[in-house]
Amino acid sequence: MDQWFNIEFRANEGYGDFITGLCYAHASVIKYQQPVHLTLHWPNPKDFLFSDIDTESIFYRYEYILNYLKPVNGLSISHKFSSIPKYRFINELEENNHLHGLWYLKDEPNVQPGLVAFWSSKHNLNFPGIHKDPLYQHWDEVVKNLKAEGYNVVELTYRTPIETVMKVITTCEFGIGYEGMVHQLFKFTWRPLVVAAKRLQLTKLLVPQAKLISEPSELLHTHIQEHVLHSKRNIKNLLKSHSKWLSIYEDPKMHPLYNKEI
Repeated sequence: MDQWFNIEFRANEGYGDFITGLCYAHASVIKYQQPVHLTLHWPNPKDFLFSDIDTESIFYRYEYILNYLKPVNGLSISHKFSSIPKYRFINELEENNHLHGLWYLKDEPNVQPGLVAFWSSKHNLNFPGIHKDPLYQHWDEVVKNLKAEGYNVVELTYRTPIETVMKVITTCEFGIGYEGMVHQLFKFTWRPLVVAAKRLQLTKLLVPQAKLISEPSELLHTHIQEHVLHSKRNIKNLLKSHSKWLSIYEDPKMHPLYNKEI
């Protein structure tokens, strides 16, 4: 390992805007068998708060999440604040491979049966659109049904402290919500999840462990455990596929996108 593989990644104000780059950087040390340096570009100052009701910056949450990830020898990370490069990334060579953004927890969690992580766009500052939350008018009924079955449903929002978010997402029996907010945290927590979205191809790429639904009837008229079991099957297959993908060495310099701005 005599040279560095340098990854540049433009983050933003959401969890999903840095999780993929962070997980990919960890995996790249193994995949490419050389040291990796990740540079994360943040559009605002280090302690910037997105709204007046926020109490934690996205960078604070990034640092908290980083401590949950399984570490690798050979990864270093630096940050550029108030930096908005014209590119989305450099040297994220596997953008369209659903395996590339997956990684693992440092410690195995103690799963709490009956605990459900739930998130919707109801409390967002702006509605993200029906393509990301096709159940925006039906979540109350979904939650009511889950509670009637005895589940302990814990709602997560952008205002929820990151300590609570990570505790719930790592120990929940499963998660359920729209295509946004915390869903990409499941890339490395590996808990089953059900995601409502219209952008099925993109969502499958972003959260391949998920069971995807696009219509309210799929949740309102099908027992939740059918969807959870589907997600568990996805997880079982992905764990095998990801392990195999990591074990096959590739020379990143031979990739046509090596050092290209994307």
